[in-house]
Parts: sequence; C-alpha cells; structure tokens
Amino acid sequence: MNPSSNPMSIPCSDQAQFREWLILALQGKKPLPKLTPDESNYLGVIRLAATQPTAQEMLKEASFTLLEEFCAQGAGQASVGGVNYEEGLLLLAARQAMPQVPPLLADFAKRFASLPNVSLDIRRTVLGILADELPLQSFEFWHEIFLQDRINHAGIALAGALAVNPFRAVRLLPMMPDDQISGEYCALNLDLAADELHSIDTQINFVKNVQGVLKACGADFAHPIWEWVSSKNAAFPQNQIESNLPSLWKTIRKALPNESAPKKINAKLKNEITPRYEQLLAA
Repeated sequence: MNPSSNPMSIPCSDQAQFREWLILALQGKKPLPKLTPDESNYLGVIRLAATQPTAQEMLKEASFTLLEEFCAQGAGQASVGGVNYEEGLLLLAARQAMPQVPPLLADFAKRFASLPNVSLDIRRTVLGILADELPLQSFEFWHEIFLQDRINHAGIALAGALAVNPFRAVRLLPMMPDDQISGEYCALNLDLAADELHSIDTQINFVKNVQGVLKACGADFAHPIWEWVSSKNAAFPQNQIESNLPSLWKTIRKALPNESAPKKINAKLKNEITPRYEQLLAA
C-alpha cells in the first residue's frame, strides 16, 4: 500500500507538513495505533513513528520546536475533545531523550509566576518530568519552585529536592502544608530517599535529621512522618539488637549452669552479644 493512502501513516516529505500532522495527532484528529481508546495520543504517535524510520528523527525535531514555542508563550494549541495537547507535547518531548529538553523546561518552570495561563496540571507535568529526568535539577532550583507555590508545588518540589540532596531537603519539612495527605506523600518520598542512602549510618543520621525537625511541623502533616520515623528506627540493626536482648538474655541463662550464669546484662556482656547477633542478622 502506498504510505500516502494509508490513513495511519506519517507524512515525512517535509518538516512543516510533519509538524502540522503532529499537532493534529496530539489533538486526537489523526488515527493512531493506540492500545486502548483512552490511551494518551502521544503514545500512539511514538508507536506509529517507530514503524517509519524517517519519521523518528523528524519527530524529535518537530516535538522540540513545538515545545520551544510553547515554553516561550506559555500556551499551545487548543485542547480538543478533552485531549490535552500541551500535556501530550510535554510527555512526547520528554520521551525523546533530548538533552536540551530538561534545561528548557527548567527555565520554563522558573517563569511560572509570570505565566498565569499555564494551568496547574501543566505545571505539575513539567515538574514531574524534571523530577524524573537526568541530569537532576539543583536543590536551589527545587527550593525556588517550592517558594513559588507552597501549596500546589510542595509535594513535587520536596521529592525533587530529596532526590538531589536529602539532608538539605529536610529543612523544607516545617514549611509543608499541614494536612495528612501531604504528610503521607512526604513519608513515601522520605522512604525512597532513605533507601538510596547506601550506608546504614547515613540512613540513621537522615532519619534523626527528619525526627529533629518534626516538632516544628504542623501536627496533621507530622503524624504520618512520625510513624515512618518509628518504623525506620525499629528496623535498624542495632535497635533490633536492643529489642531482642531480653529474649537473648533468657536463652543464655537457660543454657548456662546456675552458678556460672551472669546475673545481669552489663556493658561488657552486651558488647560480646551484639557482634554475634549482628552476624545472625546479616546471615
């Protein structure tokens, strides 16, 4: 079949024609190979472009050009039929793995305050891409984003800050919105950040830092995080040792004759027990 007669094909004769097709496709006006009717249009675009080798490079160029225009103006083509063209364009450009996309979006995000037409959903999409894309944005960037909107940007800004500098990010906790949902979301991100710290000692210090600022946080926000702190503390090896010493003590007394069994746990005995128990935990 001639590609031009195939309704599910991309015109690749020139870039201008390709861009026009891409705009219409992201608006849902072109047939696309979507797995489900409600699948995002940009995924259908990517899938279709993969079947036409010449389309893939053109897709990168066209999506970046349209993204540049959108970031400069703060508005793109109108959404049609409930399909958000702007969100599709952002996600499409992010999937092309172009190194120029994160700096462009970071500059765009810094100008949110001067672009009132940019919806909250689009802001969240941009920030979500920046939180996931390498290279990671700086702590200063995420702090600036947080201060732009301490309610709507709080969660994603904290997640971005934790990814790049978890110990500095802890300082943002007292400024977070005082509600339980924010606290639960924060606890999840704190847990992810702690898991990325490879040393147990570093993890312990991180949890201590979090615990140290919780008194300055709102009660509703802090409650889920207190629970997270308690669960992490209980899971650290030395705390498992402390909590199991009484049962170990009973075992020792039963195993030894009455006359040779120690009468109490002193520092020396505790220091002898602890390394052996750590070996059991590591086994």
